Amino acid sequence: VRPGDFIHGFGTDAPRSVIKLGDDIGFLNSRDHEFYLLGEKSSPLSYPIKLGGRMNPFQVQSAVATLDSELNAIRLSFWPTGGVRNSKEVIYSIAEKKWCGETDARNISFYSQWDGENDDGEMITGRSDIGYLMKEDESINFDSNAIHFKFVSADYLISNDEDVQFDDFWIDARPTGNHTIDFNYYVDAMNVDPGIDQVNMQGDITVLGNIDISNQSIFTNRILPLINRSKGRMIRFQLEGTVSNRILELYGIVANYFRDSEKFSKY
Repeated sequence: VRPGDFIHGFGTDAPRSVIKLGDDIGFLNSRDHEFYLLGEKSSPLSYPIKLGGRMNPFQVQSAVATLDSELNAIRLSFWPTGGVRNSKEVIYSIAEKKWCGETDARNISFYSQWDGENDDGEMITGRSDIGYLMKEDESINFDSNAIHFKFVSADYLISNDEDVQFDDFWIDARPTGNHTIDFNYYVDAMNVDPGIDQVNMQGDITVLGNIDISNQSIFTNRILPLINRSKGRMIRFQLEGTVSNRILELYGIVANYFRDSEKFSKY
């Protein structure tokens, strides 16, 4: 057993990455720089995002993690390869059991959450670049600047053996005012470099223009795919834009399609 190992083969060079998760312990492993749960060591929790390949191997000790009780999520800030300071953060949803988000350029050097008996769960983070303490969720902007967002869904396989005809798409979300966001979909796409900001894609990409989001209780926008980009076996969606003074709530996307002259829906 090496110095710093919890058990043989599993230890950490990043002591601030060690967090308690119920009866388990999460940590950044020193051998492959992936995030593990001590109770499930056969495969790293961070395997889907290939965390080890994204970290600067000479700055692993600066990684810091926390269990955010308000988000019910694991948040981990790290020094990326080719980057400066802890400029990347990845977020794992405990409820959904998947990596669900990522932030950039927040330079988080530590987390401190007020989650005692009479506290309100307020999260304080430390900025590693300017030495400031930052209150999380005090504003819906980022330091008075608009926030750029990008949502990319999973690849949904509709059929293994034949193409289907996509008929229309619907957005399931909470409207928050009059503004527009870009909507894209990918037919028969393949993610070449998963877990990287600038993802290389293979397959068809269609930009459908803008979705008008009105201040209403439900969406009534029907999005029609282009005729020459409407057949395939697999589909992925992407929403991207820059917003300020707004909260966006996205619950899902519905795709209606035809197969053997019958109409089906995929949520």
